[in-house]
Amino acid sequence: MDSPLTDTEQELLTRVCSRLVSGRHLRSAPLIRQSLARGLETDDNGINVVSIYESREAGVNSLMPYKCCPAYSSSFGSDQSAVYKGIFAKPITERLDAIAAGFNFTANDVYGIMELCGYESVIRGNSLFCDLDLFSPDDRPGWEYTADIMYHYNVGYDNRISSVVGLPWFNASANLLLEDATDE
Repeated sequence: MDSPLTDTEQELLTRVCSRLVSGRHLRSAPLIRQSLARGLETDDNGINVVSIYESREAGVNSLMPYKCCPAYSSSFGSDQSAVYKGIFAKPITERLDAIAAGFNFTANDVYGIMELCGYESVIRGNSLFCDLDLFSPDDRPGWEYTADIMYHYNVGYDNRISSVVGLPWFNASANLLLEDATDE
């Protein structure tokens, strides 16, 4: 299969990629890494943290090539997932509308609330807001399948550029993780 990108687009991809790393990303990454590592370790010697430096020189050899690809759009998969989102969210919106009369919940509201429930559960360890009175155990798989559809068309097998975008990501990750610690 021929590459869906021309040589000019690939060159542009390399140049654009280097402009996307902000100082905020560079400052927040160590804090996130430290909090995740400390939360998971059971003793002081249990985790080997691998620091992956992102730079302008990395171009597509980085962990974010999808953001650098001019042929990529974050909206890929939105239309396809919206169809199923409307189906799975319909009974939930009706249930929530009955609880909060006059609000008129939409499928996007339901999806967003369920997404926030996941974040709250990870951050706090549970969710006082998103308990079984709000969402039943049968509601979550509909949310998950909606996301699966979106990602399938966004970065999965039904997107013609997934392999082009994914290969540099895979190569950069594999090479950095397989480096000998003495190479640092």
